[in-house]
Amino acid sequence: MQIVIDAKDFRRLSGGTQQELMALLGFGAGPAGVALPAPEPRWREPYPLSRDQAERLVASLPGKAQRRLELFAARGGRVKMLDLMAVDDSKDLRTTTRFVRDMATRLRRLVEDPEKKAQLIQWDFDATRWDKSKQTIVDGIYYVAPETSESLRAVFGSR
Repeated sequence: MQIVIDAKDFRRLSGGTQQELMALLGFGAGPAGVALPAPEPRWREPYPLSRDQAERLVASLPGKAQRRLELFAARGGRVKMLDLMAVDDSKDLRTTTRFVRDMATRLRRLVEDPEKKAQLIQWDFDATRWDKSKQTIVDGIYYVAPETSESLRAVFGSR
């Protein structure tokens, strides 16, 4: 039996899975001096940030954006829309939209994503809460990749 994983497929695997495969193949955490390939951005999936990438991203952010990202670190990667808005007592739903868009723009510059696929934060459509008329969103959940949550927790924990 033969299993073939090309470089593109390997990049799609989570960082933990990549490390596990490298260890199973006898490379430990990977050969010295050889970096694992960066994950390829995919539509509708949050991009998994490494700790180094998270440090660079957080260092480039103003205070309110840092406090919002810190919520993802503290809450396991899932944060209510209303909690993100509460950072600056905003009542405008567009506050979180602008924040998510800004994080995507910064991420795309950080990981050099010319196709503009990379997203740091995604919306959990199944957790959306609507008003009685089903016209306006009342609350919902934004989430980041588990790897990103861990990286952010490490970054904010070291501050």
